[in-house]
Amino acid sequence: MSFGLAVAGGLWAFHKLLPQKEAPHPKCLVILAHEDWPPYSYLDKDVPSGKSVALVSEIFRRIGIPVEFKCYPFSRALMLLQKGQADAVVDVSYATDRESLLFYTEAQRKANDCMKDALWLSEYVLFAKRTETKSLKFNSLQELIDKKSSIGVNKGYSYTKCLFDAGIKLREYATPELAFNALASGETDFYLLEKNIGIETVQKMGLQEEIAPVDGVVFSKPYMLVFARASQYPGLKRIMEAFYSELHNMRASGELANIMGRTPARDKLAKPQRPLIFVCEEWHPYEYIENGKVAGLDAELVSCIMARLGIPYKIEFYPWSRVVMLLEKGKADAVLSISYKENREKLLHYTEEQRLFAKNGHIPKDFLWLSEYVFFVKKKKLDTIEFSSYEKLKDDGWRIGINNDYSYSSEFPVHALLVAKKYASTEDGFRGLIADEIDLYPMDKIVGLATLREMGLQDSISYIPRILFSKPYLAPFSRFSDYPDIEGVMKRFYAELLRMRESGEYKELYDRHILPLLPRED
Repeated sequence: MSFGLAVAGGLWAFHKLLPQKEAPHPKCLVILAHEDWPPYSYLDKDVPSGKSVALVSEIFRRIGIPVEFKCYPFSRALMLLQKGQADAVVDVSYATDRESLLFYTEAQRKANDCMKDALWLSEYVLFAKRTETKSLKFNSLQELIDKKSSIGVNKGYSYTKCLFDAGIKLREYATPELAFNALASGETDFYLLEKNIGIETVQKMGLQEEIAPVDGVVFSKPYMLVFARASQYPGLKRIMEAFYSELHNMRASGELANIMGRTPARDKLAKPQRPLIFVCEEWHPYEYIENGKVAGLDAELVSCIMARLGIPYKIEFYPWSRVVMLLEKGKADAVLSISYKENREKLLHYTEEQRLFAKNGHIPKDFLWLSEYVFFVKKKKLDTIEFSSYEKLKDDGWRIGINNDYSYSSEFPVHALLVAKKYASTEDGFRGLIADEIDLYPMDKIVGLATLREMGLQDSISYIPRILFSKPYLAPFSRFSDYPDIEGVMKRFYAELLRMRESGEYKELYDRHILPLLPRED
């Protein structure tokens, strides 16, 4: 691949932040970019492309400065900056030893305000052979030292200071391609690279069946456009001020997120040969089979979201124990209507907000629906059961039925109750009530009411109004899935779900599916 390929861009109109009487600049401002850092900056048919290139081009167009991008390996880009042969560089992070080379802003120097003048936030992860990633999770650098692991890194990259101070065995490579080839051949145990860039590069090299990212972020840091101290471009300080001012405006308006969230044609993941598989048990009114077709609130949500993502999918129904087994064996890609539990982390990808719910009780934004668990009971026993406390239920000898592999909640002391029987499904639990195998059956109120109606038992079984606990139900994706960039698909899935909630589409679907099931208030 030839180096130094360039494209000119920008308009000659002047922005109000620049002097109005100044003559148009006679030359393009030269910006250096990575030649192969998809999806941010790369060469596509010899044309500089990518999200960062698109964003920076748009900002300079608005402030009236013509620009020319030149793509090189990063080590050569640093050399050109030192020689004054370029005016700025895109997709570079802050490093103290680059202060003599680049004009960093005060915000870029401060860790607590670093995103103010940044383009995007990276997540650096370890890549390894796919056969090993299922059993691996990054926990600490010390663990890698103890195992005497070797890590591939790129020449000229700053990474993070703790990586170099840790004393880990590092192997340097000139480009990501060389590092991935070394990883595939067994020359190094791991390769450290920004996650999105690594996934794109692996797919471009055709190594997606051999190499995958290890779960767990090693570190994160912002990437920026920074101007060169050796630049002789006229009015560079005013241009810097205008650039960052427009960047702030675009961040505030949401334009920056839209541009950086878009996936250019080259960045799209290669379409897999199979649909993405969601698994679940039948839980009226959220997901169930009706007249041979998948129906329910979650089913409609998934249909809308996956259509917008352009991803084919299937929803398959099984008893809950088998759902868990399929996820563990990598036979399913995602699961509907499951809650967060710490011991499920080894099985499922959860978002940070979903994890925090277990600690602070704050409902995450990326939930499918919110549950309220109650005790269901035969109507003829409703007035005889005094539920003043769980201890009272046990002392009075009331028998409880629960479901296999349900996590319930820490607020619900299953261990302190008289658990008489475990059931494979909600229907089985209600049959147990009718058969007097048990006296009380805990279930989500809406699921219970919908199931009773389907079974024709609504006149025989009711519920105690006291709420046992409430929790959000989610759609996490499997860590054992071999679907391309499964965690990235999950993030895009939740982004669409949030848009549906904000637009009112979610409420329309929810009201249509749920409101008819709620008891009428007298």
